[in-house]
Amino acid sequence: MKIIHLDGEKYFGGGQNQIYLLNKYLLKRGIKSIVACPPDSSLFKKLKEEKYEVIELNLRKILKFIGKEKIILHVHSGKALFISHILKILKPNIKVVFTRRITRKIKFFFLRKFLIDGIICISEEIRRIFKDYREDRKFLIYSGIEVEEKEIEKPYFYKENKFIVGNVAHLLPYKDHITLLKGFYEFLKEFKDSYLVIIGEGKEKEKILKIIKELKIEENVFLTGFLKDAVDYIKYFSVFVITSRSDEGLCSSIIEAFFRKVPVIATDTGGIKEIVKNMETGILIEKENPLKLKEALIKIRNDENLRKKLIENAYKFSLNFTALKMAEENLKVYNKILRD
Repeated sequence: MKIIHLDGEKYFGGGQNQIYLLNKYLLKRGIKSIVACPPDSSLFKKLKEEKYEVIELNLRKILKFIGKEKIILHVHSGKALFISHILKILKPNIKVVFTRRITRKIKFFFLRKFLIDGIICISEEIRRIFKDYREDRKFLIYSGIEVEEKEIEKPYFYKENKFIVGNVAHLLPYKDHITLLKGFYEFLKEFKDSYLVIIGEGKEKEKILKIIKELKIEENVFLTGFLKDAVDYIKYFSVFVITSRSDEGLCSSIIEAFFRKVPVIATDTGGIKEIVKNMETGILIEKENPLKLKEALIKIRNDENLRKKLIENAYKFSLNFTALKMAEENLKVYNKILRD
């Protein structure tokens, strides 16, 4: 069996980290695994840097690599799905597995149902949107994390004994950093010794910078841009906040915060509510509601007993979501697809 992972994105988000971890742990299991992605992508560069085999997301190069073995094409983004369709038509014996990480639907034209052999959904919320697809070919596999921490130096944004609100997310509209900024602004009115750190890059950056300037909170907000091993900086946050308004399949960075014993505030959208249980593993708030975010931040800051409860429950819960378990579950799907 040979697994070829296809990804068409150039940025490095939670999905790309899952591809990296899946490839890594499949190789540890002795499974032949390789990633095909854009050569100018962050994922390509990371794999090259760490000496993993990676090829360009290019039809000819993938065809050359396929050979005569049993092949699973594991597609990880909508952008790479079209390439998998062409490969499936040219090589009908290959099997195609598609992982969907956001709750946005894809169009299932007549032929597409026969070009995808299985769909992996990272949350129940995503599995529900594929109501027109065969039930026995839909698989629920949650995202995984590495249950180990890398040693990193204290970042420049860390302030001793200060309250740091942190966010790790690609700067996309659906992540709704605007609500995060406005909620922090309201919180800052009462707690002026607080800071907001946003780790990530994306097309919303200029809009975010504009809002920061309009709110006059430049001295209290750090936009770090892309950071290698971004999730390892979560431990320097006082609270981890995600304010997505739609499309959120699960948000693996929440699990990373659970594992690093940092309390979580998140919006009640997509698959988030499957892991953030309100007042048990975190605090759930309404989407697009800065005042609700302010209230939640005050709770986390002022209630030590609540913080301890959330941290303890969430840490125990996070141990169910290991990268090894995620890889093993994917391997079960591959074997089932090849048998059928």
